[in-house]
Amino acid sequence: MRFYSELSILEAIWKIVKIIKKENLSTLKEGLNLIKRDLNIAEIDENAVEIAISLYIMGHRDLIDNLLYGIAIS
Repeated sequence: MRFYSELSILEAIWKIVKIIKKENLSTLKEGLNLIKRDLNIAEIDENAVEIAISLYIMGHRDLIDNLLYGIAIS
């Protein structure tokens, strides 16, 4: 099985919005639909949050990355 996180979608959109032109929005929407159709969503569960907070306490201050690490381990 292959998974995606909505946090990854959010991070990708932050990058894409800086360079995309309005006429290319349909391509972005199509890509998002394909991701949602072909992949399974990886939920943020309690274990992922616990891992993310532990990483934050240890000094890694990017909470989004910490949550992604936590989701991957969980």
